[in-house]
Amino acid sequence: MHKPQPLLERDQSEPPAKGGNTSTVAPSGSTTAAGGRAPTGAPLTRNEQRSSRAPSPAPCRSHTVESSSARVRTSYRSSATPVAALAAAQYRIVPPAMPPLCGRPSTVRPVAGLRIERRSRLSPAEVDAVGRLVTEVTEADGVGPLSEHVLLHLRYGGDLPARNLLGWYDDGSHGAMLAAYGHLDVTDPVEGASAEVTVAPAYRRAGYGRQLVEALLADTPDGRLRLWAHGQHPAAAALASSLGFRRERTLWQLRRGLDAPLPAPELPADVAVRTFVVGQDERAWTEVNNRAFAGHPEQGHWTVADLELREREPWFDPAGFFLAEQADGRLLGFHWTKVHGADDGHGHAPIGEVYVLGVDPGAQGRGLGPALTLIGLRYLRSRGLSSVLLYVDDTNTGAIRLYERLGFTRWDVDVSYGRDG
Repeated sequence: MHKPQPLLERDQSEPPAKGGNTSTVAPSGSTTAAGGRAPTGAPLTRNEQRSSRAPSPAPCRSHTVESSSARVRTSYRSSATPVAALAAAQYRIVPPAMPPLCGRPSTVRPVAGLRIERRSRLSPAEVDAVGRLVTEVTEADGVGPLSEHVLLHLRYGGDLPARNLLGWYDDGSHGAMLAAYGHLDVTDPVEGASAEVTVAPAYRRAGYGRQLVEALLADTPDGRLRLWAHGQHPAAAALASSLGFRRERTLWQLRRGLDAPLPAPELPADVAVRTFVVGQDERAWTEVNNRAFAGHPEQGHWTVADLELREREPWFDPAGFFLAEQADGRLLGFHWTKVHGADDGHGHAPIGEVYVLGVDPGAQGRGLGPALTLIGLRYLRSRGLSSVLLYVDDTNTGAIRLYERLGFTRWDVDVSYGRDG
């Protein structure tokens, strides 16, 4: 058993000069991670983000994508980290310029529909292709098209029983190109299936987004589908409306600078805060998390395996995972922080995140939420970061008021569209 790291509260009134699916917040006033998607010190404007480009790409190399119907050859720019885009895309900032597919035309004059292939698991070459598609879309739109949950599992080829839909385009001259990707999650029989879709910039306005969404609808168990759009892209809203979807849920991204003053956290006298211990705290944390987010469509159904999957991620750091305990050792609440862009090749200054913040319903009303938030923010500032982000449902007015009191303001929006069967 590892010894927990003690919580050290230091005077951090002079922060360092250098420092940007998802956190959402449960109606109880807790905050959760959904994904996703990271930024820097003084937050860049979208134009500034898009102007960031890496040196010219290296020559092409070929990969072979194994499909169930045929062997398809595609060419990609070489890269030392072919799936780096999977992690970078969720951060709402342009990742380092991983070049697009070799030979991909800047615009496409469609001559045929997509060839859609369905996969329960993706091969390494297919993971590579999806990662590069995600990077292209992120650079073009200034926002990643897939949630953190999807990106995490794509690293390992996908998560069963979810389905991956690959949309291949071949005009006879450039070879088969991955023009579109869709992820379908059919694990929630109550709320219905959910999906995320992305189309390469060069293949838009050709009806391929519609074709892929119609294929996803055909694959749902009962015709119901929730479709997530990241960043309120007008084309996504138009496509959803044309297919009979209605806007159902809105997720705000909030941000705050860490150079502004942070009040000292005030904890009840019988509550102590320590850091998470891997191999010891998983079950207790999962139980409190699920009580804090009971009824939440994503965060309220975590398992120990979900937590352990994130423990294997390179960004996981138990030193930034804070647990509030009563004197008898009972877990009351937690603040799990995350740092995006720290030594992971994303090409931008790191930014912190209020990844998941939760308080057990039986311990609410004691000021634990604000205190844990401030402890996490002070920790992120001690890491040399100058800004922090979080995600919250727009209907969770109590949590929004808390974050606004702590200096957070709205930065971006994700939207969920729904359609009945």
